[in-house]
Amino acid sequence: MARALFLSAAAPRLVIDPADSSLTSIPGAVTFSDPRRPPKDAATARFVPADPADRDAYDAVYRWAFANFPRYVWLDEPDQAAPASGWPRHVNTYVVQGAKRMLGHLCCATRPRNVMVSLIANAQHVIAFDLPHPQDRRHLAELAGIPVAVFEAEMAALPLYGFLWWNGLDRTLTSCPPLKVG
Repeated sequence: MARALFLSAAAPRLVIDPADSSLTSIPGAVTFSDPRRPPKDAATARFVPADPADRDAYDAVYRWAFANFPRYVWLDEPDQAAPASGWPRHVNTYVVQGAKRMLGHLCCATRPRNVMVSLIANAQHVIAFDLPHPQDRRHLAELAGIPVAVFEAEMAALPLYGFLWWNGLDRTLTSCPPLKVG
């Protein structure tokens, strides 16, 4: 789902992948690992840091992205680049102030409690697949502004591979069936 959403966004766009997974390997993307040397005119750039724990590298990439490049950023595994504590300043700048510049941000996390609060609290849309840990469900619901009891009940009623979609613009929670592939 994240890949399809990212690919539907207009260029220029940037994917940041601390794990260098095949999921973020976009055909035609220019992959780089030195945040001081981003590609100049790539429609899609892909940042894979040499050291996934290097928060200064993420800070530099987000500073560059905010000032120069993408209209859309996909951050995969944000617990590395935008952890719950000690996140890089320019990650927050992009997420919080980017909306004023019509900059989009997509984030995929397996543990919502482990990521920067702004990633969820400023989201216009939140998609939640099964979250087995009660603290993650409560945290996500509270940050998105969804009543915890409602979120818990809807999550418990999900079919296998179903998901919840919170539309923060009109404040609706929708239970969605599994996606069909193909």
